[in-house]
Amino acid sequence: MLLKSCRSITNVSFPFVVCLALTACAGGYDTSKVNGAAQEIAEQSREKKALQIEALRAVPKRQSQDPIYVSLVPPILDSKTQQAKGAVAQQIRKELTSDPIIKLVDDNQEVAGLMNLSVAMPIPDVEVSSKVSIKEVLGVNRKTGKRGNMVAIVFEAIITSQFPPASYTVTESGHVLHNVEVSKRFARQVKQVIVEKIGPDIPAH
Repeated sequence: MLLKSCRSITNVSFPFVVCLALTACAGGYDTSKVNGAAQEIAEQSREKKALQIEALRAVPKRQSQDPIYVSLVPPILDSKTQQAKGAVAQQIRKELTSDPIIKLVDDNQEVAGLMNLSVAMPIPDVEVSSKVSIKEVLGVNRKTGKRGNMVAIVFEAIITSQFPPASYTVTESGHVLHNVEVSKRFARQVKQVIVEKIGPDIPAH
């Protein structure tokens, strides 16, 4: 649409009229094109995931007795458990190393590999990140059966499989005075996830 605007400008010696032509166009967006592009991207993403799943299925899997290499991240401790940092980390490590399938890949092994370049360092299949805290929670006294507040130690872990990508969360808690027993139950849960849920899908080394 063409719009004309005329303005009278008076000069001392040359009075004249100037007309300005303004062109207006309709604004807005073609939403059909935007939606179509989004649908195309989503479809490509679905196809990519489907191809990845098919590729994973085709990869030979580890045998049931083959080792699973695990990277154990030092646990994060709250202020109340900082003093027991070494003991807590050692308890978790002890429980995991007692399993014949799980092989820990720690910093010491990585340093050894750097010093001896002829040694091929295993790449971790799984990473375990844990957190330990002490909290006051509502519990039940096993002797009296009565409910009441108690000081509990809480173990939490995020277990991440590198290939195929997967993540699991494990929690375990109990009376702080029974921390060794609680840590054992916690480690058993972690081992169960690694060996039974993640292990069967890990590719053969």
